[in-house]
Amino acid sequence: MLPSGYTEAQLIKDYTHCVQLSGGESLVFNLITGLGWRGPARQRVVAERLVAGSNADRPAAEVLDELEGEFEKGRRPMSFQLIPTYGCNFKCAYCYEGSLTSEQYQWSDADIEEVVSACTRLAEDSGKTLGECKFTVLGGEVIRESTFGAVESLVAGLKRGGGRTFEAVTNGYELASHAPRMKELGIGNVQITVDGPKEVHDKRKPFTDSLLLRAA
Repeated sequence: MLPSGYTEAQLIKDYTHCVQLSGGESLVFNLITGLGWRGPARQRVVAERLVAGSNADRPAAEVLDELEGEFEKGRRPMSFQLIPTYGCNFKCAYCYEGSLTSEQYQWSDADIEEVVSACTRLAEDSGKTLGECKFTVLGGEVIRESTFGAVESLVAGLKRGGGRTFEAVTNGYELASHAPRMKELGIGNVQITVDGPKEVHDKRKPFTDSLLLRAA
């Protein structure tokens, strides 16, 4: 059985094969001459003579690589990791953000508008819509009262552009109070960082308590 998205090549005559592509195109190649052709299916008969008679101007391998690249490009999911703020309500010694967590700056409305435009442009350049992409918001800590407004604006902007798959990474300290609104926004998956049993967790995450474990 062929993998999803693949089409079996049809033997036409004397080492010449044809593959029907989407969009009314055909791929024709000859295993002896090593030449290939890609174009409208209605021109297939002419293409068969070209590749068999060494008159096509493209190596079959080049055409096949081009198609494989297009297939992989369309199949590969596109994911955006968005950081509206590096500020955090914890001071974990092992945090890879380091001193950035003390910076409480968060994206402004203008920043968010620019980010949404950039995501849209990058998705379109890859042949995708925002609805085919995944968006993860993280920090810093984004699920807290002082920064959640930026998250709401960001998700709303992406949804207006067609986005529909959203995730969040959080330390969970204020998760319980924000969970209903997260559900309304469509944040469907949440990753919560828990460092172990309460005594280990609280030691590794200063200024927290069992609220995190209750939220989890």
